[in-house]
Amino acid sequence: MKTIFLALLSLASPAHAYIDAFPSFLNFSDTVVGRRSLTQSVTVSNRGTQDISYVNVFGSCGLSFDVASGSCFGSLRAGSSCYINVAFSPNHEGYQSCSINISSSSGSASVSASGRGVARNFPFTAKTRAKAGSRPAPTPREIPKRR
Repeated sequence: MKTIFLALLSLASPAHAYIDAFPSFLNFSDTVVGRRSLTQSVTVSNRGTQDISYVNVFGSCGLSFDVASGSCFGSLRAGSSCYINVAFSPNHEGYQSCSINISSSSGSASVSASGRGVARNFPFTAKTRAKAGSRPAPTPREIPKRR
């Protein structure tokens, strides 16, 4: 009779922290220059089994994007999340983009944002002039004929 011994090894994975950001891309609708868009949020999660000792948020966004750390500051416990708020405030016309970087004690994540600044469009019609308190536009009968 043969005796077979089996040795079982525990292959448990070591504890780690893993940072993730969702969504990884923010697309803002056309926004009038000088105005502020609605805020969009990014969820930053620690998908690991260890706490993250620090989270830093910074962006190379110039003046066109407002990046606020929301609830992402300090540490981030294992399995928990925080959020970052981003708004688009274009200071000139045209397509603009931004890269938001999230660094932590366990690595980093990034989020791209883009939007287009558009000019104000004030169509002046008889109704809008009347509402503004100015004299309404003349009707065709009131326009004098040139001789």
